Amino acid sequence: MGLTACKNKCHTFEKEAKPTAYEKGGCYCNNCDYYFKERFLRCPCCNTRTRYSNRSNRTRRDAEVVRM
Repeated sequence: MGLTACKNKCHTFEKEAKPTAYEKGGCYCNNCDYYFKERFLRCPCCNTRTRYSNRSNRTRRDAEVVRM
């Protein structure tokens, strides 16, 4: 993925390891390829939406699933 919108401001925030990022409440920016320790709705660097859960819900408990 190209880093066209990445402004390298991600490194001012604390990074998390890939396997434990979602379990500890972190998020991932697909554009910057960076796992944040905190949960952001949008990346503070490039302002794209972050992913803050696994792609599948198979390992999630019923209490963790948010319904609208």
